[in-house]
Amino acid sequence: MTLAPFYESFIRKLNSFGKYQKARVFVLQLVIITIPICSLTSIFSLQSVDHKCYIEERKTVSWLQSLPEDEWQRLAYPPEKSIFKSGTDVDPSCSMYDPSLYSNETYFVPGGVVSPDRLRSRPVVPCESFIIQHKNSDEKSATAEFEIFCKKEAFRQTATALLFVGKMIGLAVSGQVADVFGRRPLIIFFQVFLILVTAVTAFVPNWQLFLLGRLFVGFSYSATYLLVFTIVCEMLLSKHIAMLGFMMEASFGTGMALLAGFAYVFKDWRQLQVAAAVAGVPSVLVCIWCPESLRWLVSGGNFEKARPLAAKIAKTNKVDFDLGLEKDLQSLCQNAAASKSKTGNVSSSRSSQNVTSPHDTSDKEKRRVDSENSSPEFVAKDGLAVQPGDGGYGAHALEENNDRSSLVLIIQIFRTPKLRSRVIILAFCWFIVNAVYYGISLGGTMIPGSLYLNTAVGGLLEIPAMVLAYFVATKFGRKWLVVGSFMLSGLSCASMSVTTMMDYPLGAQILAQIGRFGISLCYGVIYVYTLELIPTCVRTTGMSFCSFTGRIGSILTPYAALLSEMFWQPLGFLIYGLLGITAGLLTITLPETLNRPLQDSYEDAIKFGTEHQKMPHPGIVHIVSPSATVEKLPGDWKELEASVGSDEGCVKKSSLVCEREGDQSACEYVTAC
Repeated sequence: MTLAPFYESFIRKLNSFGKYQKARVFVLQLVIITIPICSLTSIFSLQSVDHKCYIEERKTVSWLQSLPEDEWQRLAYPPEKSIFKSGTDVDPSCSMYDPSLYSNETYFVPGGVVSPDRLRSRPVVPCESFIIQHKNSDEKSATAEFEIFCKKEAFRQTATALLFVGKMIGLAVSGQVADVFGRRPLIIFFQVFLILVTAVTAFVPNWQLFLLGRLFVGFSYSATYLLVFTIVCEMLLSKHIAMLGFMMEASFGTGMALLAGFAYVFKDWRQLQVAAAVAGVPSVLVCIWCPESLRWLVSGGNFEKARPLAAKIAKTNKVDFDLGLEKDLQSLCQNAAASKSKTGNVSSSRSSQNVTSPHDTSDKEKRRVDSENSSPEFVAKDGLAVQPGDGGYGAHALEENNDRSSLVLIIQIFRTPKLRSRVIILAFCWFIVNAVYYGISLGGTMIPGSLYLNTAVGGLLEIPAMVLAYFVATKFGRKWLVVGSFMLSGLSCASMSVTTMMDYPLGAQILAQIGRFGISLCYGVIYVYTLELIPTCVRTTGMSFCSFTGRIGSILTPYAALLSEMFWQPLGFLIYGLLGITAGLLTITLPETLNRPLQDSYEDAIKFGTEHQKMPHPGIVHIVSPSATVEKLPGDWKELEASVGSDEGCVKKSSLVCEREGDQSACEYVTAC
């Protein structure tokens, strides 16, 4: 039996979105804003730099000192062989002609003229030391200090890949640990850990420790984001979750814009690390100020700690915490404790509700989404994840999932042709949305112009992107928003490669930001769209599979930038463009999900999209128990209770919670003592 409807009924009595909730939702955005400031400093500290071999003979050999600079460049460094490089081409920034013959002037200048034939016949050797030049003279990057280029170039991209590997580990660990020890202490721990790692990185002596720091940053960054989302979601009703998700994405973009401002002021990468850590300190105070999740306390049956917190919420929201509310809370805690003792489940996963973005969702969290959303309130006014009745998240489906291994469920998915093609397309979309989003966001050096301006504009663009995505997804549907955003991003990135070849940097900058805007739109809705397209019987497994492919996309995306530097500068964005267009075209084959009931079974999945499915008409409610009566719904929400019998002295109360919006309504009918 799920306690979610009863808990949310209790929260509504405390004022579900009152002063208490609004204050904490708003203030906790500060934590989200500081996450990119602390974790994405590598955008600037690992920026590419211009470099070439340092040749001592230029200063010590007399006849070389008198050579004009252009003559010296032709004499000392091999030319690039072609615009489209190959693996055998010589990189003039990493190699030089063998300088051992410079002492023999007559070898190079027979008759007073430099001999081209003799220049080309000399062997090419790698650089031993470098002359490094930043785009701005006052910049100091980790790339230059640790010479992470030429033979070490791949390690610069590996630093970004390690960030996402750490993120994957953090998502896997944090959800499970927070279910045991609570949300608040883990948020404080991971945020403090993120700030400490950011600060300590400023003092690392070599590039190996710098790379290790990126792994730890990714670990703490993803855990903090996930846990903040969790604790805020557990303060609210399900209908507010979608709005919260878009708000947090906008806050993350704001943090990226602020990071660009910090980097512009602190151009020394070590100073930037310290400044970012200092900027994160106030967020720790916010984490300390924020109390534990009431929902988590209730799910653990901890009435002693839940009662004062519930009383505080009521007082802040100007609600009288009377004896009736106290008894309701005590009943919730007792039922949760009884359910916990019967199942032996020490986690609170069935009492948490999390719907997060694809780049910040662990498999554990998806199980929470599926189990929690049996609550009828998940039929939100915004239309996200609409579900009538049980909505496909009921106890029977959960038990079915728990009794079968993930491998068996994956096999079942691929044995159903329509579901197989749908999940493969969705997994591909997750791969692309992660690869393109992080490719553009973290690959600022592939975009012409100022790295600071590009990062700031890209971050700020996420704010209107989230507003537009929320509006379009709730009013017009998910499918064509995903299709349009993929096509917009893909065409922009592909066109950017053309403008780069034409040496039109302003056009390339504009197209890159349009691509960033498009993929941000897609990011805002892809999670919900995927959730609505996979039936209950394999939803957790399907979401996990899609999430895994998305993580692979984010880990691999830095190497697209490496391909650009190795072979052809516009190659990375051309890859992003072609993949985005492909994802958009494939998404056309998927059905729309707005205002359609979620599927429960394989049969539902096969039929889904082949026939028009509508939500129940307002006032028409399907009643499980024949003894319960329901009036026509008079407003947006109504909770109805009916006595439906007794069992060993326990009067069973049935709670029917319904929502109505326009010509749609959805209800769930559950029973508890």
